[in-house]
Amino acid sequence: MLRILYRTMIKSRTKSAAYQTLAMLSDREIADIGHSRASFVDAYIANIVAELDANDATAASPVNANLVGSV
Repeated sequence: MLRILYRTMIKSRTKSAAYQTLAMLSDREIADIGHSRASFVDAYIANIVAELDANDATAASPVNANLVGSV
């Protein structure tokens, strides 16, 4: 439950930060990054969601150091 709330807050803040960043960049700078004004925010959010998913995958199963190699 808290994880879902945390991820929702992170996505919301990421979207807000992406729009603020987008307002500060010119069309040429955005093109240099490899995006358009339409795709910048979605790509930014997708990147953050991928990072969150990767962190969840690595932290999902804690390993007891005493049992490593016993299987």
